[in-house]
Amino acid sequence: MDLKPYVALDIETTGVEPSAQVLQIAMIYDNLTAPIEYLEAHSFLIDNSDELYTGKLEPVGLSMNAWIYKEIASGKSKHKVFKTGEAKGHFHKLLLQFHQLCDPKSITFAGKNVQGFDSYYLRKNDYINETNEHLISHRMIDTGALYLPDFGYVPSQGEINKLIGREPVSHDAYDDALDVVCAIRHKLKITI
Repeated sequence: MDLKPYVALDIETTGVEPSAQVLQIAMIYDNLTAPIEYLEAHSFLIDNSDELYTGKLEPVGLSMNAWIYKEIASGKSKHKVFKTGEAKGHFHKLLLQFHQLCDPKSITFAGKNVQGFDSYYLRKNDYINETNEHLISHRMIDTGALYLPDFGYVPSQGEINKLIGREPVSHDAYDDALDVVCAIRHKLKITI
């Protein structure tokens, strides 16, 4: 399989309904050669507390991502924290930065359900829009599809993690994006 450098992407949201809001974004640029600890990686939380009640609050999203609300409220997060407007600007800046690294100058996102979930909610919440859409390739890499031959069906990221010896999915977007990098490198037999 011939694969060019890509950006592993994962997000956490308030739920799965169309009104869900983005709570965390993580992106890791994998050049397919550097050890993973040296890869360009960014993760940040979005404090949308002033807008939270405009969307539907879903118990599954709230319980799965309670740690995000706690970190934001504590003021002691290991991740950068931005208000929604600042987060959109920061995301755009990161896209420009990754666009310069990617060849042929178009970002290919990789993830588990990156096309159907992550990119959908980034568009729905105006992180991906007419000002930066051209930076992103329409082609995306789904780790589940890569592992179809191994399982006989499209497996979850948790099943892939178990197969390759990683911890269960944590629902921290940074950890989950790193799972994607490890899954792709395992499949390509690239040293992690």
